[in-house]
Amino acid sequence: MRIVVKEILMPKAPSRKSPAAAVVHHAAALRHADADPLPPAVVARQTLAAYDVSAPKRATNVSVNGDLLDQARKCGVNLSQALEEALKTRLAEERRRKWLEDNREAIEEYNRHFEKYGLWSDGIRMF
Repeated sequence: MRIVVKEILMPKAPSRKSPAAAVVHHAAALRHADADPLPPAVVARQTLAAYDVSAPKRATNVSVNGDLLDQARKCGVNLSQALEEALKTRLAEERRRKWLEDNREAIEEYNRHFEKYGLWSDGIRMF
């Protein structure tokens, strides 16, 4: 059972209060090579606790390409919502990248251990 890191967005942690939830969160970032990607419903649930949704909104200034802004307004795009969605996605990618960078050595060590010793259940499983 060699761990292969797939290029998917890192699922967001469900809660900062539970150490077990953090383990599940980080384990979800690692998938087996033959595993299917996470279903959209699972990804949606995992994005719920990425940040404090009850925090007050703050006004800010951003610079955007004028034509892009005009087209977005003509299409009725909610700019605040679009920016929040883009920031959530970008933060998830950055957190995943940092987690993988911080844990690369442990993942490689696990894979070396597996290559050398295999799984404890190799002799008893039926498939």
